[in-house]
Amino acid sequence: MARKRGLTKIVPDLTNMLDRDFNGFIEFAVTKLADKDNSPVYTGFFASSWKAGTQRAVPKDKVEDFQPWSRLKERRDAGDVTAYRIAPRYRIPTFSHKTKVFIGNTTEYAAYALENPRVARFVQGTLGTMINNMFSDRRKPDIRVASEKGVGGLGFLAGKTYVSYEQM
Repeated sequence: MARKRGLTKIVPDLTNMLDRDFNGFIEFAVTKLADKDNSPVYTGFFASSWKAGTQRAVPKDKVEDFQPWSRLKERRDAGDVTAYRIAPRYRIPTFSHKTKVFIGNTTEYAAYALENPRVARFVQGTLGTMINNMFSDRRKPDIRVASEKGVGGLGFLAGKTYVSYEQM
């Protein structure tokens, strides 16, 4: 039997539902980006370096500075095609649905890695379909794939492309 709630609870209940669904979408996007089918994988460092936050990700991390990926790079460079590891490096925070959220990659070579079409196919395919199904009004998030020196990610902000999920 359904539990009765007063009309005064409708706004907080809807807000909680929006926050839950928004965070679920962000978690889905970041988790799926950290997958060898949706991100290029050499050592797994790029796929492991997707991050969600209220500030855009700064692409500064060098694979040589992080274990086990630096050892895996040496093995891959020596011809071991099985040497990779995908292990997400960042926890996904909880956001309010009113918050502008950036999803980006922290590897210094993110702009170069985004030239691989896997990310674009995932963003424009699976994520694009989800967004069209979830956001039926004209206020859909603007999500794009970009590669620009110093910026690596998805989305749009101030004419530059990187990760941004925002209500227009």
